[in-house]
Amino acid sequence: MRSRYTAHCRGDISWLRKTLAPDRQSTFDPIATAEWAMQNQWTGLKILKTRRGRAQDDEGTVLFKASYHTPTGPGTHRENSLFRRVDGRWYYVDAVQAKIRG
Repeated sequence: MRSRYTAHCRGDISWLRKTLAPDRQSTFDPIATAEWAMQNQWTGLKILKTRRGRAQDDEGTVLFKASYHTPTGPGTHRENSLFRRVDGRWYYVDAVQAKIRG
């Protein structure tokens, strides 16, 4: 989770794709992702809650809040993200509840 946030901060779109679940990579839009990531000045990440995702688990969720600033003012991206382990590596699958921006 933290590495994906850092990738958004740095505009490292290749890392975002690499850490996306393999079955989701064909629909990944690197241009739109880069535009959204670079439009924002990311100012902080707060992990609000985790569920599972430990060494013995194959899935887990991370509820987080990422703060950012745009030319029009501050914003927050809040998401409950689903991660899945495949061959020993963790991948982002999708949000498991509505994403909130604003």
